[in-house]
Amino acid sequence: MKVKIVDYLFIKRIINDNAKKYLLVDVRTKNEVLQGCIKTSIHIPLHQIHSEFSIPTSGFATKYNFDLRKNSPLIFYCQAGVRSQKAAEIVSSLGFT
Repeated sequence: MKVKIVDYLFIKRIINDNAKKYLLVDVRTKNEVLQGCIKTSIHIPLHQIHSEFSIPTSGFATKYNFDLRKNSPLIFYCQAGVRSQKAAEIVSSLGFT
């Protein structure tokens, strides 16, 4: 799977203009998130990515207020990029593009 890397300016632009078009997912630990996070992101720790992206779309929409589709634009972030890469691989294995 090819993962597109986005930069800070792209993230800043979507936060201001297109927050509902993208699903921004913080895959860090709860303790890391307590130290600060991007205001429009949702928190799904890496170890929960498989189970959360496996729930029915209606359940996902209720829980996270996002109409998830297999082709939804997803952005994962963490501290250094290793966990976000792994998250992208996991959702790809579940059929997300």
